Amino acid sequence: EFRWPHRPSHTIVADASARLCAALCSEGDTWTVPVITLLLLLGLVAGAVIVSTVTRRHVQLDDGTVWVTSLKNQKAVRFNVKNKEADAGVSSSAPRFDIAQHNGDTILTETTKASTIKASTVSTGVKTDIKANTTTVVGGDTVALINEKTGNVWTGLSENLDSVTPTTSDPKMKLGEGGRIAVTHDGKVYGYRPSDGMVLRLDNPSSAKAKTLESLTDGKQQTVEGFTVIGSTPVIATGKTVIFKGGRVDVDTTGTLTLQEPPTDDVQSDWVAAASPRGLALIPLKSNAKANFIANGGKANPARPVSSKGCVYSAWSQKASNYIRACSPTDTSVKPQTLESVNTTSELVFRTNHRLVVLNDTVNGNVWNPEDSTKVIKIQWNKNTDRADRERTAEQRLGQQPPRLLQDLFRTIRPNQSRG
Repeated sequence: EFRWPHRPSHTIVADASARLCAALCSEGDTWTVPVITLLLLLGLVAGAVIVSTVTRRHVQLDDGTVWVTSLKNQKAVRFNVKNKEADAGVSSSAPRFDIAQHNGDTILTETTKASTIKASTVSTGVKTDIKANTTTVVGGDTVALINEKTGNVWTGLSENLDSVTPTTSDPKMKLGEGGRIAVTHDGKVYGYRPSDGMVLRLDNPSSAKAKTLESLTDGKQQTVEGFTVIGSTPVIATGKTVIFKGGRVDVDTTGTLTLQEPPTDDVQSDWVAAASPRGLALIPLKSNAKANFIANGGKANPARPVSSKGCVYSAWSQKASNYIRACSPTDTSVKPQTLESVNTTSELVFRTNHRLVVLNDTVNGNVWNPEDSTKVIKIQWNKNTDRADRERTAEQRLGQQPPRLLQDLFRTIRPNQSRG
């Protein structure tokens, strides 16, 4: 870790330049000292910038945190999973808001705008205007914005969110009413068009036009409740039926199915999970497949399942038997577990990042780390803004160091010039 020297920087630079000059300067040479001093200071500034940049990049790649939200407290906070506490946060005045995240890219979506959250300062950065009913999805380096009402889709690089302009530019995809998207962990954007069951794909966010792949419904109109991609296999769910190329599986359950999100990595590839109010269906992606259904013993709203490291995580808003983790579509020994303090009013969302999976009640902000414990983690929401302010202050001080060094440069050069 880079540390600024305890001695004043101008005295260190002056001593170093004096020693170098003693070895290199000729008598009467009045400009060698300032030149040596300038070079030393430029090297010091460059070193500080490089160390700071490398440190920030490392933090963004894997800092052991996941962003979670609380509508009650009107905040999103960065939750340190190992320490079981939040270390910084941002506030929102919107009645409804959400977080999308992947590695160091975090985007806060509110009613009329979407904003990046800078990892270094934990404050909102660039933003873009959006219309109502817009959902943000992040995967790889890609951000995709879909208007749920029209099915129009805009894409770009997450770090350049302000260049994605849904209110003024033409969409990259026009999926129509009921259109769905899925963004894979490597940044590909898939779209489902209900009018003919067609699947489209953008291989990168800068692609001018989406590729047309295939229809999952033989060209027939089909409205769906869910759309996802496993590996490179698009999957849709309508009612209690899961459909993919070469396969159609009916699940014996109550209510509609909620398909899992695309996996956060490339481990899961040949099966898909779908939650119903009654439990979790595990379905091999092959013809004539049958669902392996794990009942939860109740009937409640499911969170959308997620996949990480080859395992699927699912949860329901009920007091008992409210959590299932499955790592194989054929494992019949999986049993539900009970996470404490979940109830029928919970609005559960799995948050995934940095190879971590936590469950978030977006109403009150409670968090569970099911791989570690079934106990609830109650965040101290009111303490996090102060921590964010302290981090921003530290960052600002770091940013002030190079100008301060330049001031030291002139403090060192002027005495040497006067001696000439």
